[in-house]
Amino acid sequence: MAVGAGDDTEPAGAPPSDKWVNAIDVLVGEIYIMYIDNWSTSGEPFDLTWQFTNGASLACTVLPIELISFTVDNLEVANRLEWSTATELNTDHFNLQRSTDGDEFINIAVIDAAGQSNSTLHYSQLDQSPTQGLNYYRLKQVDQDGQFTYSQVITTSNLLDQIYIQGPMLDPGAELLDFVIYSSEPGSLVFELFDLTGRQLLHIVSTYSSGADRIQIPANGSSQGTYIYRITDPTGSYLKSGRVYIGYTGG
Repeated sequence: MAVGAGDDTEPAGAPPSDKWVNAIDVLVGEIYIMYIDNWSTSGEPFDLTWQFTNGASLACTVLPIELISFTVDNLEVANRLEWSTATELNTDHFNLQRSTDGDEFINIAVIDAAGQSNSTLHYSQLDQSPTQGLNYYRLKQVDQDGQFTYSQVITTSNLLDQIYIQGPMLDPGAELLDFVIYSSEPGSLVFELFDLTGRQLLHIVSTYSSGADRIQIPANGSSQGTYIYRITDPTGSYLKSGRVYIGYTGG
């Protein structure tokens, strides 16, 4: 920093920097925080030089984690939380926390952290038991020395009287149709498979548990081609339908 430097930031790339930024006017007895990002276009480390006057001092603390995103994917009866870090230093674990009022939080999952990392890492955790209505989430990042920090709080609203069906996903041999059922209560579903003429080829009733449950429907009796699937509840109420290509050829 230098008086009259003419700029408050220094670019990492072009145009060339002069290595100086404007001086900061401070008051005696006040504490100031500066955040310095070590990013550079070349990836090479660099040095910082400080010049202090009138008894000023500087204490440097390296932040243990750089959280670059924290999001929630609402599945109606469940929520998928995802977050990414740019760097980690001596990190131990994450506590994923939930609240119904944004004030009192409880731990719902503990996820191991990387410990040391200088590259982007991605984390994901499914909350299978959100509460009815508005849910608040935050991360408590705990270091190896027991110190911790909190992320920002994010929210989503859930209607738990609904069923969310993910899929179908086909295995490599297309012998099974995979579905994931998210529901707050256990129950049963009716799966039907039709050819393109409307002829019914399969009728199966499957049960599922509360939370997230996986259901596999056999498809190895079908010839290679495009089919129509339909999913209803036991009363016949429509839940989901679509087309699926089955590539199984037997053998």
